[in-house]
Amino acid sequence: MAIIPSSTTQYSAPDVPHPFRQNMNYFYLTGHDQPDALLVCTLTNNTFNDYLFLPPFCPNKLRWEGPSLTSRNSAESLELSKVLDFSEIKSFLWSHEHCHVFMDNLESSWLLIAHDLNVGDKKCISPFISDMRIRKSDWEASKMAKSSHILGEALKIVMNKSVKEMVGLLSQYYQCDLLGGEGFAFPPVVACGDNSTIIHYMKYKGEFRRGELILVDSGCEVGHYCSDMTRVWPSCGECGQILKECFPVLRGRCMNVCWRPIWSVLRHLKDKIRLILSMRLYISRDCGYVYDEYRGIGIRIEDDLLITQNGGHVLTKKIEKSARAQTIRNTVKN
Repeated sequence: MAIIPSSTTQYSAPDVPHPFRQNMNYFYLTGHDQPDALLVCTLTNNTFNDYLFLPPFCPNKLRWEGPSLTSRNSAESLELSKVLDFSEIKSFLWSHEHCHVFMDNLESSWLLIAHDLNVGDKKCISPFISDMRIRKSDWEASKMAKSSHILGEALKIVMNKSVKEMVGLLSQYYQCDLLGGEGFAFPPVVACGDNSTIIHYMKYKGEFRRGELILVDSGCEVGHYCSDMTRVWPSCGECGQILKECFPVLRGRCMNVCWRPIWSVLRHLKDKIRLILSMRLYISRDCGYVYDEYRGIGIRIEDDLLITQNGGHVLTKKIEKSARAQTIRNTVKN
């Protein structure tokens, strides 16, 4: 038996929920994008069945949050064996208490009842689902390509018009939405100057000053499929020389690393596998091993790559990443 919970509703105040984000393993298996549900899959006598447990219908919740799927209206639409009310979960699990149990997210509050079952070792199913998800269908690849295209178009506008980190953040969101995106794939990094040396900087309080480098690490989501791209460019042509000198060093260093076994999980490359390629260089303001002009800069280049039978296809090629291209763009702008 496999037990995969959806994400649960998180609240910023007693009756004000945060924007909902689904457990991607759960969504991959069900296509269901609502909170507080549970998918249970069983295999008995070589017969597979999948059951979805949903919260009971609540008129008050309908008034506050709008319509949602219930066990009364969703079995056929989700193409599952059966959709049940959550009140039935306890008796259902106890009727399968002698099964081997695989769980996604062993710490989920939804699974507390399952911890009392009379079963052997409970194992995590997440690695198995990850293996299922690693190879993309043509439909999935098209969603990722669309997401990357939207992000590239939005980032062009950020490069040309933004004057503050917060403006760059909001401009990305607005442009992605206009072009058909469904929000950020993750909280973006929009950083300038010393802030770009902080790997996950998310305060968005700086201004783009002349002579500084600007770093943006962002992703767009389309149908729950995400892009991920990082670019760095000079706020003006003055610091273009730093990029020209640092890019070859960064690229050369990363190529040397590629020959070493640094991956936690080794897999053979196959058709329709998506990779994220990243190279980074961070030099803090107090670094004593470089000249002053190189201190306080962060350079990171990140691209989405889809492996196909014909080789690697860079999904995030909409914006060039070379130092020359970035310097020319901003020299002309200024």
